[in-house]
Amino acid sequence: EPFADTSSLPFYALSKEVSKNVTVALSGDGGDEVFGGYRKYIGEKWSNIGLLIPKYIRHLIANNLFENKSTYYGEVSRRLKRYLNNIEADPTNRQINWLRELNDQDILDLLGFCKNSYMELFKNAREGFSDEINATLAGDMAVSLSGDMLVKLDRMSMANSLEVRSPFLDRELVEFAFSIPGSYKVGYLKGKKILRKAFSDRLPHWSINLPKKGFEIPVADWLKNDFKKLLDHITIDNNLEKIGITNYAIIDRWKKELFYNNRDT
Repeated sequence: EPFADTSSLPFYALSKEVSKNVTVALSGDGGDEVFGGYRKYIGEKWSNIGLLIPKYIRHLIANNLFENKSTYYGEVSRRLKRYLNNIEADPTNRQINWLRELNDQDILDLLGFCKNSYMELFKNAREGFSDEINATLAGDMAVSLSGDMLVKLDRMSMANSLEVRSPFLDRELVEFAFSIPGSYKVGYLKGKKILRKAFSDRLPHWSINLPKKGFEIPVADWLKNDFKKLLDHITIDNNLEKIGITNYAIIDRWKKELFYNNRDT
């Protein structure tokens, strides 16, 4: 089935290189979802604080921010824009918004229909957790980890005859981790608090305090430069019609937002 996570490309290359020397490897997958490593969990901690900013000011700031993962300020601006646009939502909808790239209206405009099944998936996963951080972690484990991260891990590693195992997803470890309050895992500035503390005397200090980095490729830069001719070709009206897209205006808007750094991909 189609798989659109672009980080699968560098993971394929990494797996290919690793497979030259070993047939089995260990991966850190699950560590972020179990112990709160992603920045969005810090955003969850700050959500109530952000609501102190008047709504019209939040929207004014967000509408004037740009997105560009290739530059430091562009990336900070992108994160702030996403934070300001999502803090009004309830926790379940906010979690969905942290993950998805397109909102329901964009999908409806693009395809003429929108079947959003995310809500029930996340509601079921979050059920039973009064701790918002642990509820969010459970939602990510059930949806994005199992449906994206582990799919990428399995497909790209096995494509290179490499078996990868994820010790952070040991059942007893996961069950124990979810018995720990979310405040022990995620602070207002850093995630994985308890994990950092547990290994502080075993790992180099510099490694414990490294900032979070995504495993991504510069898709936006490629589309704006090396792949610009290809982008222009596949977005002409006739080619869009072949894949069932008749609303050309939304495609043109996305392209303009991309080239003006208002949209990263």
